[in-house]
This record gives sequence, structure tokens and C-alpha cells, in this order.
Amino acid sequence: MVHTHQTAPTQSVEAQRLRDLAAWYRQFAERAGNPAIWEARLRTAEDLEKTAAALEKKAASLAERRGGISAETKGTAG
Repeated sequence: MVHTHQTAPTQSVEAQRLRDLAAWYRQFAERAGNPAIWEARLRTAEDLEKTAAALEKKAASLAERRGGISAETKGTAG
């Protein structure tokens, strides 16, 4: 298993990439001539949106923790 360290900005960029991809799936779902394909594309778009929302939530949590750590460190540096 490969572990990567992702920062809040990196996760935000990834979340936006997933949202863009979800928009692409929605756009092409409209062109599907088959209802099963249409539905599959919309489900994929929904899954991408959920993943993006989770990444944004995690990024916000990381940013809050970093802000708290920074404030705590500033208080002890004097």
C-alpha cells in the first residue's frame, strides 16, 4: 500500500477535478441514447460528487487543525 501525504490545498484541487469530471459525466449522460447508459453516467457523477465532498470536508478539517497547531505554537514561542 502506498501512503501519500496530502495537504488541504492538494485535496481541494483533487475535489475540484472530481467535480469537473462529474460535470462531464452529466453532460454526456444527456447524449446517451440508452436509458441504462444515462443512468450509469448519472450514478457515476453522483459518486464523484460524494467523493469530492468528502475530500473537501477532510481538507477543511486539516486546515482547521493546522490553524490550531499554528496558534498553539505561537503561544509557546515567546
